[in-house]
Amino acid sequence: MKLSKSFDRHSRAVENAGRLAGWRAQTALEHVPLNQFGESSKETICKMLGISRSTARSNPTMKAIFGQLDAEIAKMHARNQEKRAPEGTSKSGLTSQEINEALAELQTDNSRLRRKLNALMYLEDTGLDVRP
Repeated sequence: MKLSKSFDRHSRAVENAGRLAGWRAQTALEHVPLNQFGESSKETICKMLGISRSTARSNPTMKAIFGQLDAEIAKMHARNQEKRAPEGTSKSGLTSQEINEALAELQTDNSRLRRKLNALMYLEDTGLDVRP
């Protein structure tokens, strides 16, 4: 007895959706490949699973799985944004004004050291020995 084409397509669609669901269950959100928009990279995931890209667009079960995956990724990004330091403070707890003051101090020190280095380079280039 030969199976009809529609049954083969249906069984293949169920198999592909099952493969995607199994991969999703085993893969942590941090390890899901992302596209340039911060969503799951359907092309990369389908390549890994041996599923054609067109199947991901036409299979309603796979569309739902990818939609749920993208929603979970968006929630994860939102949580990561909330964990970031509030405006005006850095991870070290310094305000932007304190950071700018420290930067100005370091730039002044850097300029002083550059002048000293340039003077020593001049003396070396002209052949003057300044060693004690």
